[in-house]
Amino acid sequence: MGKFQINLISLAEGRCSLAAAESFTWPLLERIARITRIRCSTFVTLHSSFLYHGLERIARITQIRYSTFVTRHCFAPDSTFNFHLSTLNSYPTTVNGQRTSKKKVFFAPMVSVVIIAKNEAHIIGKTLQSLQGLTDDMVVVDNGSTDGTQDICRQQGARVIETVWQGYGPTKNIGIQAAQYNWILSLDADEAIDAKLKAAIKNHPFTNENEIFNLVFKNFFCGKWLKYGEWGTDSHIRLFNRTVVHWDTAAVHEQLQFPPQAKLVTLPGYVLHYTVHNLEQYRQKMDRYARLNAQKYFEQGKKGAFVKRWLSPLFGFVANYIFKLGFLDGKEGWITAMATARYTHQKYSYLHQLQQQGASQIER
Repeated sequence: MGKFQINLISLAEGRCSLAAAESFTWPLLERIARITRIRCSTFVTLHSSFLYHGLERIARITQIRYSTFVTRHCFAPDSTFNFHLSTLNSYPTTVNGQRTSKKKVFFAPMVSVVIIAKNEAHIIGKTLQSLQGLTDDMVVVDNGSTDGTQDICRQQGARVIETVWQGYGPTKNIGIQAAQYNWILSLDADEAIDAKLKAAIKNHPFTNENEIFNLVFKNFFCGKWLKYGEWGTDSHIRLFNRTVVHWDTAAVHEQLQFPPQAKLVTLPGYVLHYTVHNLEQYRQKMDRYARLNAQKYFEQGKKGAFVKRWLSPLFGFVANYIFKLGFLDGKEGWITAMATARYTHQKYSYLHQLQQQGASQIER
């Protein structure tokens, strides 16, 4: 731990006077002065508890998130800095010479949001709007949009990376590599977050790089929230540290690769998944997924047996519509249960076709 952090903790514990601390922070205060246009001595006098609580006050004056302020203006970028600040949460504070009880002081996490998109102008603005105030680093990897998606993203403050389609896993990894911070919130273009989840992310200390975060989904079908069936019990790992976690290279239904010591944490709040807007678009999407998955299974040596083609869809429908109470979602529950069964049948039928043809891919 560097000298700055040691003295910062000493001050918080009452073992270091403000005057003694000022000497080693003077270069830092000069940088602050240049940005805030306040004399260093005046700044310290006005904010006597600067070294412990000052970063938050700097944020108010500069209107810059304090984690961003510190990494950009006070230090060289350091992936361990957020950890050093978070250790202060367990230290008692000293106010007017009196030792107080332990006080939690959370510093804003350095989280980047990564989204992949193509022709998502109808929904991506809503997604990006839900992320305002969470991060100053939103990365959108665009794969040839022609409907103005890129312009909407830039208007919302996102960085747009334009590239050719390389499959879901590789394309997501492009965005992760381009992100500014190590903590990554990976979303699709039609996945917004609610206020409770945003607050949970902002208040989490992010001290353990081996933590992976399970996020609970609310799935919407043509505007209706589905509370039952397969879609009513949906959650995914979408928040992680890129130094230990990455997406695999699968073209579809990509999976995160993480170490065995990873610790799963579930955060409160929801990802709001506005997945279906009209039935025809949904059928086309599911057919494309079925073809891509059939190709994936073919390369893995899996078989499109009779049981998989006919019985698996039937059992899946019964499980989702009956046992998981999908019928309580009304017409939408029936449609989604049937769509899932149809997808399963198509996937294994295309796989069977590949095996019969001995082809490397289905003709598109």
